[in-house]
Amino acid sequence: MTKRHLVALMAAVTLAAPGCAGHYEQASVGASISSYRGTTMSVSYFYDELSPYGRWVDAGSYGWCWVPYDVNADWRPYYDGRWVYTDLGWAWASDEPWGWACYHYGRWFSHPDYGWTWMPDTEWGPAWVAWRSGDDWVGWAPLPPQTRWQASVGLNFNSNSIPMEQWCFVRQRDLISANVRPNLAPVSRNLTLMRRTRDVTRFESRNGRPADVGVDPQLIERASGRQVTQLKPVDSTRPGRADDQSGAGAIGFFRPRLTRAPRGEAPRPETRVQSQDRPDATEQQQWNEEKRVLEASLAEQRNVLERDQQREASAPAPNVTPDEQHRRFVAERQAFDTHAARSRRFLDSKLKHHLVKPGRNQPDRKGGSD
Repeated sequence: MTKRHLVALMAAVTLAAPGCAGHYEQASVGASISSYRGTTMSVSYFYDELSPYGRWVDAGSYGWCWVPYDVNADWRPYYDGRWVYTDLGWAWASDEPWGWACYHYGRWFSHPDYGWTWMPDTEWGPAWVAWRSGDDWVGWAPLPPQTRWQASVGLNFNSNSIPMEQWCFVRQRDLISANVRPNLAPVSRNLTLMRRTRDVTRFESRNGRPADVGVDPQLIERASGRQVTQLKPVDSTRPGRADDQSGAGAIGFFRPRLTRAPRGEAPRPETRVQSQDRPDATEQQQWNEEKRVLEASLAEQRNVLERDQQREASAPAPNVTPDEQHRRFVAERQAFDTHAARSRRFLDSKLKHHLVKPGRNQPDRKGGSD
């Protein structure tokens, strides 16, 4: 892996083979969106800005990518925050300090060693997600790295390319809650919810910017009994959480114009990950605490799954036979076991690769090669 990979990933080609990919046409909409006139900078701006919150890793063909520190092993992108409806469609307002970058530029993918990993890119969007809706449920998932947006063409996207466990689902009434995380269905229920919903991913071009249209806001209004207020995206002057100006009918995002990184540019060595030496005492202590949190989370998810299954068993749907219901319950329990095993494996990998935040008195580790 060389420094040139970051340049290569910015020139990534669009998606899948013909016949496999769904195609979302660009549609010009004359929305009144002010163009951003901020500073233009290199995408390498992310290197130092994100290094306090995570590690840069050499992710093979994806180039230099970033892995967050302070997330649970069963965390997913677009998980801790809220959805707001704007002149550019659905926008994600993250509660995480690095969310201004990683939910509005680039793509997320699940790396076999590092878990959820973010690949930078130059195009700002309100949220880079796919959507599903139906049967009183709505779901979203991060678009895979192969998905590419072009204002003149639209979004090329394979609706079957996102694994089941990467989706987040809530009841339609809960989509506009102050934080969606407490209302998320257990990942093990995604097996059923994928069958109950259909793909409603839709992106439009509005004055050259991507608009994440997705779910019909009127559907959410009917389900929640609340008005979905449309806010105007405006520009914030510095990185940080989305600046809620709903009283003024606006919401602020830091969204500088970015260009490709200069050839050969890479993160500083101290911001990169290495895994040659053994974990130190601080890392081991943090891992122990994260393991405790993970096991508590998994226990709660199992309890929710069991309660849901018991409730459905006591009042089965009229068009579902007992055998069908039993098979679905068994499949959901197996999906939970797979999810739990995957989460524990990612937690172990975090320790192996030193993907925990260095302690206050611990020097940051150096490593990685050009």
